[in-house]
Amino acid sequence: MKLIVVFACALLFAQGDKTDDLEEWKEEIKQTVEQCRAEIGATEDDVASLKGPNPTPTEKGKCFAACMMTKRGYLDESGKFNKDKIRTEMAKLKPLDEGRFEEHLKIVETCFDTVEEGKDKCDTAARLSHCIFKGHHGIE
Repeated sequence: MKLIVVFACALLFAQGDKTDDLEEWKEEIKQTVEQCRAEIGATEDDVASLKGPNPTPTEKGKCFAACMMTKRGYLDESGKFNKDKIRTEMAKLKPLDEGRFEEHLKIVETCFDTVEEGKDKCDTAARLSHCIFKGHHGIE
């Protein structure tokens, strides 16, 4: 779950009142998590399998990441990153955390440039999630 929150925080958006928007965003993420867990049949262990410096994600964990990214519009049905959508969402993050915005953006952009497509949409999503997780935790 922490991995999804880390990824989502990198893509967090803000408009108007920051507190209200943050709460609205948290609720949207919570609903998306619940929907994806139900659709995929992912357990807490499946979600947890995506975390850490050397994750060993389960297939359901990988597909959970793909579901989250697809529902948020970051990954299309064919498994391609929607870079424009992610960048648009990232731009909305700037007012919430101007001090770290460039850092967040650099991590995501680096992952776009370095993450290779996986064998399927689920594998690709897991690879992107892991790259972003490593970037935010300073893991080489």
